[in-house]
Amino acid sequence: MATNDYSGNVCTMESFTAQTTDGSGNIDLTVQSTPAADDAIILYCNTPGYVVEFDSRTAKVITVLITKLGYHKVNNPVTGS
Repeated sequence: MATNDYSGNVCTMESFTAQTTDGSGNIDLTVQSTPAADDAIILYCNTPGYVVEFDSRTAKVITVLITKLGYHKVNNPVTGS
């Protein structure tokens, strides 16, 4: 049986301490601690029907975009016109 050392893979949860936005809909979230790397960041949006996407990071400022999910009704398809 193989053993794995997960001691370096500790997940911490942190809320943002400040929030700003620009005219393009990007939201800058300032966190308390600088993340180890971009791929170490897990984003979660707890509002049903919305998704949060990672855009970029500079030190403690993470830029995200929150998008409302859309759906197509069977009886009212999107035609593109």
